[in-house]
Amino acid sequence: MDVPVENCSLEVGYSFNLIAGLTKSFLINSTFSATGGYENINKSETLLYDGAVLLNESSWVYGGSVKISVETYLSDRIVLTGFYKAKIVWNTSLENIRPGVGLGIRFNL
Repeated sequence: MDVPVENCSLEVGYSFNLIAGLTKSFLINSTFSATGGYENINKSETLLYDGAVLLNESSWVYGGSVKISVETYLSDRIVLTGFYKAKIVWNTSLENIRPGVGLGIRFNL
């Protein structure tokens, strides 16, 4: 059975440029950030529909993350970006290390 988990967090960090092409149209960046927020498990209810008791608890969480991103400019304002991110979270009753990957398009104003 899947138990719903809601996570609302704020991240603050700094990005370093690791590699850039001569025309700055291709970039590889590394980002280090601190994160904090609230994690709500099963809408803060400990009793499941079948009568079982859920031992995981909702709580305030904190930690940090490391991200490696690759960006390439398709035009002056359109950027294709991909990243791998590893977030480490403490004070949680779920997994502490949370990896993630992403691919997106960014429009610069």
